[in-house]
Order: sequence, then structure tokens, then C-alpha cells
Amino acid sequence: MPTKQRRRTSKGDGNIRQRDATGLTWELRYSLPIRAGRRKRLSETFRGTREHAQARLDELTYAIKKKKDEAARKEPTKLKVAGLVDEFLTKHAYAETRSRTAIEYEKKLRSYVLPVIGPVKLTALDGGHVEEVFQEMRDDGLSAQTQIHVHRLMKQVLSYAVERGLIEENLMSKRKPPKADKLPIVPMVQEEIDAMLEAITGQPNETLYRLNYGTGIRRSEAVGLTWRNTNLESGNIRIVQSAHSVPGKGMVIERPKTHSSGRTVSMKTQLTELLGRHKTHQMEQALADGVPWSMDWPVFANRLGKMLTTDAITKGFKRIMEAYEPLDMSRWHLHDLRHTHVSILIEANVHPKKIQARLGHSSIQVTMDRYGHLMEGQDDDIAELFEQYGKEPTVVTEAIAVLEAV
Repeated sequence: MPTKQRRRTSKGDGNIRQRDATGLTWELRYSLPIRAGRRKRLSETFRGTREHAQARLDELTYAIKKKKDEAARKEPTKLKVAGLVDEFLTKHAYAETRSRTAIEYEKKLRSYVLPVIGPVKLTALDGGHVEEVFQEMRDDGLSAQTQIHVHRLMKQVLSYAVERGLIEENLMSKRKPPKADKLPIVPMVQEEIDAMLEAITGQPNETLYRLNYGTGIRRSEAVGLTWRNTNLESGNIRIVQSAHSVPGKGMVIERPKTHSSGRTVSMKTQLTELLGRHKTHQMEQALADGVPWSMDWPVFANRLGKMLTTDAITKGFKRIMEAYEPLDMSRWHLHDLRHTHVSILIEANVHPKKIQARLGHSSIQVTMDRYGHLMEGQDDDIAELFEQYGKEPTVVTEAIAVLEAV
């Protein structure tokens, strides 16, 4: 009697049974997909080593799986746009992107896309449906920049559907996004800077606001700053993390999005001394409250050592500006302190590359796109070089290189 050995394959749905004592004849058993509630089982006799029999069985089961997947792709999906968006958010946005990014995705999709085309079947979606989305946005007076963001996001969602085999092509690839109408950044002028500094004096978060103005760091970077990353002796801070408010989770710490976002930022002596006094007060307050203080405390914390929220400091600054009476400051927001800081650097003829590094921009192009209009007239010295050296290309090129190295 031949010895029978049954082994289940490690891949696919099937098993192998030895047919005789030689160990060279095998029965390969596998199944076809269930149809009408019934599963059809097949078998094949194979001669050779067990390894070769296993390879043959893997080949058979793989072919069945491939055919099944192809049939599924050809079969029209009943999924609607709303279902696709839910899947995209769950399996991609919240699983593979930063929390803040995923929240922004969901906010835009549920605000602008789903109310218009959520009930539409994915396979029935066409250019007319897409145009409805953007027509609604235009009717609501939404900016071209917001429309661009939604266009980019819809393209990403449909690319996900293409990868999943739910649709064959991404119709957003053929639709041009709206042209941006981004207004140029307008910083505070000197009179407004003086008014802002007077208004924040003596306020609970005065030190934080002065740090934002004096360094140009983002509000999320200021809130996420700890004493461990603050060097009062050398007068600089290290930006190694930021803090963001996430619904349902509170304040969440995140690492810099890009390599350039992590950086060291210098401070002037007056600001360093202000931070030193702030640190002393914080330590004394913690001691009086019986709360253990450490270098891992946020620089800007409540009395229990918990970081402040970005929403609280933003709204607090806005209230201060609106309450200031000698001058109308109601138009200014906390982020405008960053823009104003940059305008001062530009006025002082700081090289754009150094400004990029200080702000933590991913590229010089980002810096120029946002603040290039503030640099008008900065090339007057280059024009003078042309006057001085004439139009001889080599001499002018060398002169410009000297300027850029400053």
C-alpha cells in the first residue's frame, strides 16, 4: 500500500496528496470560486518531486485568483462616491498621512464634494458631475485657491479608485484646475508693529507673541517648543516638533513634515532675556503649586505643565488686536507676525536663501512665491553693476555671483 501524505499548500486554496510509495506521483486538489452557493473541486495528477508538485499547484491556484480578480474589475461596481470617500479616508488618509492632513481632507470632501455628488454611482460619474461641484463652490463665493485644493483632492481620491480597480481612468486628470487668485501677503507697517507690541504688553501670552514676531516661527512650532530645545545661553531654539489640535485627540505632537522644517533659529538678546524671565516665573509657579517641573515642559504651558492649544492662542491674539483702540488692528491675525518678521528681514537685505532656512520652507521657490513681491527693488545693486561694467557677460556674471554669496 502506498503511503498517503496530504499537505496543504502555503499559497492559494488547495492541497497535495502522495499517490504511491515512490514519492513521485501526486494528486493536486484545488477549488474554483463559489458560484450559486456551490464550490467546484478539481484535481490533477502530477509526476515529479514534491517541490515541483507544489510549484504546479501554486501555478494553478494563482491562475484562478488572477481570473477572479480580472472578472471583479470588469464587473461594474455599485459603490457610490460617498462610499469611495469613506474608504479613501479610512484606508488612505487616516492610515498613511498626518492627522492634520487627514482632517483637512475629510473637511473639504464632506463640505464641498459629498453634498453635490455623494449619491452618484462611481461608474456613472462624469465631467458634468464634477462641474457641478465647482459651480456650487463658485456660487458660494469660495476662492480659486480653495477650488484648487478640492480639485487636487478629488484627483487623489479617483486615483485611489483607479489603483483599486474600481474605475479605469481618472477623469480629473483631464480637467484643468482653476487659476489661483491668491492675494499678495501684506505685512504690518512700522506704525502697526508699534501698536501690536504695545497691545500685547502685559497680556498672558505676551512672551509667545513676541517669540513669534521675533523669530518668524509658526504658531504650531511655538506651542510644541520645550525647554529642552531652548538654549538661553547661546540664544537659539531648535524646531524639532510641532503641535496641532486634532478633534477627539486634543493636542497632538508631530515631527517636522520636511527635513528643512527642522532647524535652529537664533534670537536677539532682548528676546532671550524675556524667555529667561518667563522660565524663572514658570518654575516658581510650579514649585508653589507642588507640580514637578522638568526640561520637557512646554515653554508655553498651563499651570499643570500641559501645552496650550493653538486655537486658544490664535483667538487670544485676535481679541487683543480687536480691543486695541488707538489704531484699528482688527484685520491682523497671529500668523501675520510671521509675515511681518519676513518683511523686516527683506528690508534689511537678508539673502532669500537665509530667509528660507529661517522659516523652514522646503525650497527657495516656496519662499519666493510667497514673499517675492516684497523684494521689488532689491536688484537695484545689480542694475548698477551693469552700468559699472558695461554689458560684457563674463564680468557681469562674476559680479552677480559675488552679490548672491553675500
